[in-house]
Amino acid sequence: MEKVKGLPNKSNMKHETLIDVLENKAETSPHYTIFQWLQNGEKEGQTLSYNKLEQNAKAIASVLQGMNLEGESALLLYPSGLDFISAFFGCLYGKVIAVPAYPPKKNHHMERLIKIIKDSRARVILTTTSIKQKIVNTKEFENNNMINIVATETINDKEAYLWDKPKICDNDVAFLQYTSGSTSAPKGVIVTHKNLIHNINMIRETFDLNQNTNIASWLPFYHDMGLIGCILSSVYSNSKCYLMSPMDFIQEPRKWIDVLSKYKVHFSVAPNFAYDLCVKKIKDTGNKNWDLSAWKYAVSAAEPINVDTVVSFYQKMKPFGLQKQSLRTGYGLAEATLLVSSSKIGDCLYENVSREGLKNNEVKESEDNIKIVNCGCTTEDQQVIIVNPDTLIKCNENQVGEIWVNGPSVAKGYWNNPQMTSETFEAKHRHDDKNTYLRTGDLGFIKGKSIYYSGRMKDIIIIHGQNFYPQDIESVVNRAHHALQDAVVSAFSITDKEGERLVIISEIHRKYWPVSFLNLEFVIKKHREVINYDEIKSKVRETIAREFDLSLYDFILVKTGTIPKTSSGKIQRNECRAQYESNDLKLWGDYIPNH
Repeated sequence: MEKVKGLPNKSNMKHETLIDVLENKAETSPHYTIFQWLQNGEKEGQTLSYNKLEQNAKAIASVLQGMNLEGESALLLYPSGLDFISAFFGCLYGKVIAVPAYPPKKNHHMERLIKIIKDSRARVILTTTSIKQKIVNTKEFENNNMINIVATETINDKEAYLWDKPKICDNDVAFLQYTSGSTSAPKGVIVTHKNLIHNINMIRETFDLNQNTNIASWLPFYHDMGLIGCILSSVYSNSKCYLMSPMDFIQEPRKWIDVLSKYKVHFSVAPNFAYDLCVKKIKDTGNKNWDLSAWKYAVSAAEPINVDTVVSFYQKMKPFGLQKQSLRTGYGLAEATLLVSSSKIGDCLYENVSREGLKNNEVKESEDNIKIVNCGCTTEDQQVIIVNPDTLIKCNENQVGEIWVNGPSVAKGYWNNPQMTSETFEAKHRHDDKNTYLRTGDLGFIKGKSIYYSGRMKDIIIIHGQNFYPQDIESVVNRAHHALQDAVVSAFSITDKEGERLVIISEIHRKYWPVSFLNLEFVIKKHREVINYDEIKSKVRETIAREFDLSLYDFILVKTGTIPKTSSGKIQRNECRAQYESNDLKLWGDYIPNH
């Protein structure tokens, strides 16, 4: 393993910006390979050293400076690969506000992209030649002369010598992180250099990152967990980072485990669905010679964590040296830059809490216990409190309320949205008129020093004055009928003259077709099974009544892949509700295949 010479494991140097960080490391360890790209998730491809990364950044920054873009916004649209990293640092070096975004595919995501361009007031798009061609050929950009599109791989390295270092302070804006929009329209979170340095240092210390620890990631670069949690943390901590594309992982989850084993990875983080995918898709582990003993931090974060998933993953990987104490949980959000808290060695993975008690925002035990995940504690220079969202009174330890955060990692606000900034980032509770807090919109409670996350406040279903957590209902629906096992489910409520009503929308596995499709020869040929819609609906209705004492107002089956999700895989329940109310759902029974 390469060593970084001249840099201590935990430097006492004070850096105001990531430019200071990279400049220092390009000078002291110029040839150290900090990023290794893995083609198809396996073959070693392109690399970036500290020196090469800085040279790329300076060249891109020089071009941006030549376009007089200091202080302006630049949209970053890149496929999986290392070009994005150079472009991001190019923006930092040019004092241009980076706006990472999901690149369009076959005109998909164009509507969201146009909204981000307008909201961020981006003056330039940084991308590759291939994506540039796709963009200019779309109708949205056909007559658009207001924005420049630059393919950064065409920039000459000699441009780096023309770079003029800008004056940057820690409160300047580093980039805009557009929220995924799981419960509302996407908003641009203003992340400053100070926010970044604090949060990345927090990540480094929490997960013991240094020049002797490797990182691996398949997470999208435009997502805060992939960008800050892996890429920027690698540069800051000197931890070599092995990167692969999200699609390579999705198609073959075992490639992630291969990388973790081959490169003796110390830290890798992923959402709950990724661990679940590994459990279900990785077969025949008996012939594997993986060694996961170096994986000290197997972190689950970014979406509601299922305790059973974590345990199942551990049981599957235990024979290969994964230690139980390596399983960690985390809580964070874009508005707090990224990380808020993480569990530590010895922390209990979850707390048994009464489902009935949660309906009344109380933390207690009874026979109907459910598992609420322990997301650990925050750092000493940050404060997390639980507040009643209606009365704004601070909650006691045995009460569920909204999670509020105060500290150096809390972002500056929402871009070009003072009203939402005031409502979200400048909250005060009844017993403290001096300090302001970030209202996360998440519900939870604190026991001891640990934060327990119980759900999104805006997603909470309130029926007859009682609170029901949609992810809890969705999990139960998955088990109601074999055709719904592992299906994507969305639970939400609608309001009519009689009050709140429970609606459930569920996808169904592709192998099942409606019983009304009577071409049995074709069904057999395609290895499909016919199934009765009413049978499934009846089972779901019975299960909901038994588990929650709730009456199901409506249950809709839709085609696989049609329930809307955010770029990070979270179900967009508000969008599901909107599609339901406007009759825009793609119903399962409506499709008869060509034959």
